Amino acid sequence: MPIRLGSRSPGSSSKAASGCLVLFFGLFLVMGLLFTAFLAKELAERIDQGTWIETPCEIESSRVDARDNDYRAVIAYRYTWNGQTHVSDRIEPGYDGSSDYAEAQRLADAYPAGSKAVCRVNPKAPTEALLRTGGLWFGLVLLFPLVFVVIGGGGIWFVLRSRARDTAVGGSTEPISGRAVSGRGARWLPAVFCAAFFLVGLGLFLGLFLPAVVDAIDARNWTPTPCTILSSRVKSHSDSDGTTYSVDILYEYRVGERVYRSNRYGFMGGSSSGYGGKKEIVDRYPKGSTATCYVNPKDPAEAVLERGFTWELLFVLVPLVFMAVGGIGFVVALRSARGGDGAVPWSVPGRRSPVSAGATTGLPGGGAPAPSGPVTLKAGSTPLGGFIGLTIFALFWNGIVSIFVWQAVQAWRKGAPEWFLMVFLVPFVLIGIGVVVGALYQFLALFNPRPVITASASSVPLGGSLDIAWKVPGMDRRIKRLQIRLEGREEATYRRGTTTVTDRRPFASIGLVDARSAYEIRAGRATLRIPPDTMHSFAGRNNKVIWTLKVHGEIDRWPDVTLEFPIAVLPSS
Repeated sequence: MPIRLGSRSPGSSSKAASGCLVLFFGLFLVMGLLFTAFLAKELAERIDQGTWIETPCEIESSRVDARDNDYRAVIAYRYTWNGQTHVSDRIEPGYDGSSDYAEAQRLADAYPAGSKAVCRVNPKAPTEALLRTGGLWFGLVLLFPLVFVVIGGGGIWFVLRSRARDTAVGGSTEPISGRAVSGRGARWLPAVFCAAFFLVGLGLFLGLFLPAVVDAIDARNWTPTPCTILSSRVKSHSDSDGTTYSVDILYEYRVGERVYRSNRYGFMGGSSSGYGGKKEIVDRYPKGSTATCYVNPKDPAEAVLERGFTWELLFVLVPLVFMAVGGIGFVVALRSARGGDGAVPWSVPGRRSPVSAGATTGLPGGGAPAPSGPVTLKAGSTPLGGFIGLTIFALFWNGIVSIFVWQAVQAWRKGAPEWFLMVFLVPFVLIGIGVVVGALYQFLALFNPRPVITASASSVPLGGSLDIAWKVPGMDRRIKRLQIRLEGREEATYRRGTTTVTDRRPFASIGLVDARSAYEIRAGRATLRIPPDTMHSFAGRNNKVIWTLKVHGEIDRWPDVTLEFPIAVLPSS
């Protein structure tokens, strides 16, 4: 009966895993830094434009032009600098029109022809001028790529730090529960990360989706007004990611003595794939026909053709998911951080530790002895649970990744491949493939024969013996080798950086069965003895000692049988 007591030192597999994690987080870091540099350059230009000299100017003309697929306010103004007269039509940084006609009209109405205004002139190049400098709120956009920088840089730091710690303690007899990170800062990092995730979702919700939802609710009180359709078309928007479509119906209506124009169909703008649905809407509003639009009595320039809820409003769920995940994660991380580490260092094998308050010996009924007599052991996990879990995760993960993969494929087919996008997607695609392979593996394992283990009692004390019997019903001939061994292991849950880590380390491994013939594999008996100088079963808040019967059946060209049957080991009397 081979018996091994003690712990195992970290293998080379941990180095490979660390290298993969560094590469994965490195992609996040590089991508975040590139976007941050680009946005920081734009923000620096805006700050510089805010220092340009305020100069009186006169508006020469103001109108709205249709250019390509957008409507653009065209405002020409004249100003004098050092005795020389200059003319400019630049309104503000980055302005190149809008898909909303009313928005362009409001901008043109703010600077009517013949009126006086104040522009800002670049003292270094007086031919450059702006009517408006734009707000520094653009700096908030930096928060988005900074999330990637924090994830990438923080992930690399914690992986390398954890690797260094594992190397330092490798070969020592320090229990794994003694590695818990005791620093307060590390315990609060998950809460900070989840708070940032929540704030990103909140910003998207408040900036993009909440106004549309509020308008849809408020529009129930808007005034129905006759309007005339001036043009009706499906706009296409083509770029390297493919072609999307949007509804563009320009209509004219009168409020009081003034005529207004708008091209707003619903409250959610933007474009999406699917030409047919947009074409059906456009066909309902042919050019020259009359229809009913709904006008905001507080702002007659704001009107809409469809004031009810449309399916586009369901996109409001996207930022709500960010908020829910971030909010729930923040609460959980906050409670965990306030609760402290909670890891109780174990003594080395050979010395028994006292049972702390709130802990149990792992027995049913909170530690009370279970009824004696033969019992059929239940497996701790089955391939069915693994298959269901991996399938759900594969559908969720690959469903999201496939959207971006489709965009990359479309760009490749058009001869304009997005190299950065493709390189960025590589680790996500590999993860998705790995999860699918894992799900298929678990599916094949569903058809394996299931050994049945019966024990002479429901528990056994330290130093005691337990008789077990096994049988393999059904297709037992598929199993070429059956091994059963008793394993005792310690599990410790603690903080490592931003994540909660559960380390598992076997401290005892006792071989019981190594059957190779069909007769021995089909059924048999064995007796196990628990070493007296080890630790009994224990279940604390962050520490566990678990004893299991590990069953492994080798099957040629098929997933092996791998099952664990927990058993309860009591303290010696």
